[in-house]
Amino acid sequence: MLPVIDCDVHHTWNSEDEVIQYLPSRWKEFAGGQIGILHYSGSRLLNGGGFLAYPNNGGPLRRPDFIPTDGTKPGSSYQRMREQLLDPLNVQRAVLSFDIGLQTGLHNPWLALDAVRAVNDWNRERWLSIPDDRIRSAVLVPTHLPEEGAKEIRRMAKHPKVAEALLVTSALGKAFGDPIYEPIHRAAAECGLPIAIHLGGEHVGDVGHVSAGGVPGTRIEEEFTNHEPAQRHVVSFIANGVFERYPDLKVIMVEFSVAWMPALIRRLDANAKLLREESPWVKKAPREYVHRHIRVSTQPLETLSSKQFRKLMEVYPFLEDVLLFATDYPHFDADDPFYITKRLPKEWMPKLLYKNSCETYGWDEAEMLARSSVPQPVGSFR
Repeated sequence: MLPVIDCDVHHTWNSEDEVIQYLPSRWKEFAGGQIGILHYSGSRLLNGGGFLAYPNNGGPLRRPDFIPTDGTKPGSSYQRMREQLLDPLNVQRAVLSFDIGLQTGLHNPWLALDAVRAVNDWNRERWLSIPDDRIRSAVLVPTHLPEEGAKEIRRMAKHPKVAEALLVTSALGKAFGDPIYEPIHRAAAECGLPIAIHLGGEHVGDVGHVSAGGVPGTRIEEEFTNHEPAQRHVVSFIANGVFERYPDLKVIMVEFSVAWMPALIRRLDANAKLLREESPWVKKAPREYVHRHIRVSTQPLETLSSKQFRKLMEVYPFLEDVLLFATDYPHFDADDPFYITKRLPKEWMPKLLYKNSCETYGWDEAEMLARSSVPQPVGSFR
């Protein structure tokens, strides 16, 4: 069985008190009051009303079979993660990406900064200390104050299990390739970390939004347009010359779906001359920047037939090089390798399941193969 690298695994605390202890004393008292700072609306730990609410989509956010019977939260237990994900699916590296890091969108920039630091400290002590070499993690990056965000990347990058710099909310209302975030680009590049951008930060508060037309008013609008921020971010990195300044930097788009890529590349290539007239930093064909620097998680795949999806992706054959496998564990629409194998060409699987991730994160392919000792899968999500 091929080794599996999962680039999007959500972990969380079972009790907000686990994280409050890492806050500065002035915020501990604040967190203990009626206004919370660290989690979703309705919890004492998120700025009230900071998370947009849409009508229920007909099902739970977490898969029912991943919800513990003891009342604890899905994603809060390493042992359950091992039993449900790591062991049965032959996962040799799992990149933890919080749930999903909305603390970066708190309106008060100093509160957001300290909350993010507390979450990173909790993660380092509670998860990165686990003696399992399969565990890797993002560093959550505060974005209100880019210089402070850069400092947080450098602080956490010293830990050998930190694998990426995670951006969630654009607190300054700019796409993440904007020059205002240059300190974050530089810190990630100098620390040898890819930048991951996770879907969902567009829904926090009203500090700034990068979706076309502003905040979606309904769930159906949100579901059908959630690729828009991804395209805006990708174009901003290319147009602002980030990849010319940092030729080894990679950017991973997580949970934005996949099928939008060919159309975006075609439009960029068709307008490359105009891009260069306005942006002297666009020195290559846009598709070359995408091929070398942009990576996209497989989850969630659009509901196209395998034949339709393959035809779409083969518009640009190099797209098999940019896809990184992700489960999105423990969310309701989590995908396993067996599902992906049915949807995408089998010849893509070595790249998709582990080779592309090894290249992106700087891990050794031979090591992943040697560690892959499970001869037969013992289960799947579907």
